[in-house]
Amino acid sequence: MLVPVKASPRPRGRPPRISRDQILAAALRIVDEHGLEHLTMRRLGAELAVDPMTIYGHLSDKAAVFDGLIELVLAEVKLPPPTGAWAEDVRTVARAARTAVLAHPHVTPLLGTRPPITEPAFVLVEAITSILLDAGLSEQHAADGFDCLGRLIVGHALAETGRPPGGDVD
Repeated sequence: MLVPVKASPRPRGRPPRISRDQILAAALRIVDEHGLEHLTMRRLGAELAVDPMTIYGHLSDKAAVFDGLIELVLAEVKLPPPTGAWAEDVRTVARAARTAVLAHPHVTPLLGTRPPITEPAFVLVEAITSILLDAGLSEQHAADGFDCLGRLIVGHALAETGRPPGGDVD
């Protein structure tokens, strides 16, 4: 007796022409070259040679693009292995984070105004709080230490790379 073979369902629509990673890489190129204020969905679509509406299939809105930019920058932080000397370990992680942030100065304002909600941000939070917990700080003090260090890094990067509101006032 012959058993009918079920045909596998045909995938609907065209395969995706772009990926989330491609979109975010293009967005970072635009921001690095032209600044955050020049990042629009229209410009991003043109950069990728797709209809801007295609982007929304991968990232829900411009805020998601901003979060993705933060994700890319923080993913560039090269975390060194801990040495056990907590003060030096904190300094080394802070320098690594500062290097990544300064490589993308136009993204720095996002780091100071958007919550760290992506995996690379959590890796950085975990690295710093682990160092502080291992040094004997309480959970609350370790969290406060991370917050303080993060604000110091972002604030210093803004001071190094930022433009004052309204332009130079020499």
